[in-house]
Amino acid sequence: MVMGDSAYGINKQKNEFYEEHGVKVEFHEKGVRVKPLTSFQKEANRIKSTIRAKVEHPFAWIKERYMYKKTQYRGMVKNAMHWFLLFAVYNFELLARRYV
Repeated sequence: MVMGDSAYGINKQKNEFYEEHGVKVEFHEKGVRVKPLTSFQKEANRIKSTIRAKVEHPFAWIKERYMYKKTQYRGMVKNAMHWFLLFAVYNFELLARRYV
């Protein structure tokens, strides 16, 4: 699934590519002055936002806490292991906050 807000824009070519490969595309609906969002569109945007927040908060936490702003490309395996370890530490800290 690919999700994004309305700032990313909706590109028909990319959407067709994703749909051909079985990837679901979900972008926020965008309202304009002459055509505001309906209540159904607002509710759909709210649901999409809650899903995105659950994914983006751990990344923001790691970037802030560990000052992880840039990635040095030393190899994909090393980068993947670095992120894996950072998220493991994140999960341990969540558990520690819950039980201590």
